[in-house]
Amino acid sequence: IFPIKAGCYNLAKVERKDGLVDVVTCLPVGLTYDLISGDNHWLFRKIHRNHAFVTIGKPFHYLPSERRDGETEREYRTRDIETFTSGVHEAFLNANTITVAQLAGEYLLRQAYARDSTNKSSKQELEDAVSQRVDQLSQVTNITFDNLLLEEASRSYRVGQFWKGLELRGYRQGDNLNLDKFRHLPVIGKYKRENPLLYCVNRIRQIGTWRQEIGDVLDRTYHEMN
Repeated sequence: IFPIKAGCYNLAKVERKDGLVDVVTCLPVGLTYDLISGDNHWLFRKIHRNHAFVTIGKPFHYLPSERRDGETEREYRTRDIETFTSGVHEAFLNANTITVAQLAGEYLLRQAYARDSTNKSSKQELEDAVSQRVDQLSQVTNITFDNLLLEEASRSYRVGQFWKGLELRGYRQGDNLNLDKFRHLPVIGKYKRENPLLYCVNRIRQIGTWRQEIGDVLDRTYHEMN
């Protein structure tokens, strides 16, 4: 999620000539991509369709910050912008959908950096890792999942899609992981094309940094299996 600029702050309120402020209701809409686990097009089989998840967040509106003694108008405006844009950023993070590419991808990326002597993995290992992560994240409030991750049979199907997508996109051949592909760091703006898995992983890691309980689950479940 890119840094939120001041433009949303300016659009969220209208200052009237009489000094009053009219506020505009903001409705965050989260769009989460899974760029690995998509399906082949039902008619054009060579076309790989990505999954996109849309989450409608809770409406909110601009609320002016309390002024501090001795604060200049410029200082107040800067702080007021930071407070509002931080709230917008938080609303978008809350509107994320947890996907198999985030959970399994983050697990595999850790392996890619830890395993210099072996590059093996398996679909079963990923199923176990994703199951543990879903079970523990289910205890955390205000999280939206891809619904197929919540039941064992459909979760296995989704992990199978992810496992197939890894091979399709060059991240593995059989049970062998292409470590160079995992570790490739594209320039900004080319993640979706050059390393789509890292694009998905960066989202869950950003959220794990912002919400410590989510980051703790990612750390704990990885170390429990390695």
